[in-house]
Amino acid sequence: MKKMLLSLTMFLFANVTLAGPASSIAASSAENDAVIIDSHLKVISRTQNEENHLLNYTLNSTYPQIIGTPLPIAAQNFNKKINNMVKAEIEQFKNNVKQDFPHIQTLPQDVRKNTLQIDYDVDVIHPEHLSLVSVRLNIEGMQAGRAHPFHLYRVLNFDLTHNKELVLNDLFKPKTNYLHALSNYSNKKLNSSLKDKWMIAKGTKANQANYKNWNIQADSILITFDEYQVAPYSNGPQEVEIPFGELKNIFSPQALIISRAKDASSTLG
Repeated sequence: MKKMLLSLTMFLFANVTLAGPASSIAASSAENDAVIIDSHLKVISRTQNEENHLLNYTLNSTYPQIIGTPLPIAAQNFNKKINNMVKAEIEQFKNNVKQDFPHIQTLPQDVRKNTLQIDYDVDVIHPEHLSLVSVRLNIEGMQAGRAHPFHLYRVLNFDLTHNKELVLNDLFKPKTNYLHALSNYSNKKLNSSLKDKWMIAKGTKANQANYKNWNIQADSILITFDEYQVAPYSNGPQEVEIPFGELKNIFSPQALIISRAKDASSTLG
């Protein structure tokens, strides 16, 4: 997933349960860096920023939306899923800040800052007659009084042609131990790249939770491991790209079609 930075600015002052400043809302979108799906559809970035002076938080989110006329039901469903994912992360962060509010009030004024930043990576892939959109939301937050920011990821792999979200086992033949294959490859790659190896075995163990962050790319499956999953915080989150060729013997017919894709485009919101 290639990265391209966008600069978009807007402000939203939100009402909260505690009495706070008046609110105003604005919306913004950018099409200069759109990712083309087909002659009618493209992925653009939508941006929302929010600031609350009473609770001392600032939120900046940039997320993908599909636009086009007419907009198919599948594209509408994709947009709804992304909107719900972003909304859930924002609401969780706000709730955490509200719960910490009594503690925050005891801190020096200059460290009472809470921030949440969301951006994304996206790949659009066209294997034969299919159109697939793979998104990774990149989330960074900092709560007042914490030692350092946190980082986490949320992913969505969506088949626009069949109007459905793909789950990992959709890519593999029934009754194949695909998690074992992902685990073996990831374990080997991380052991070759990380100096601190004591977290790798548990973090790459063959279970669904360890491989929840996966994205389809033009020639591979990208696995993203959260911070603290396979390495200490100082190493940050880790990525492993597993080439389709490593998995072709256990791929489902649909995944074999995907693995032959030649056309793909990607960007970062």
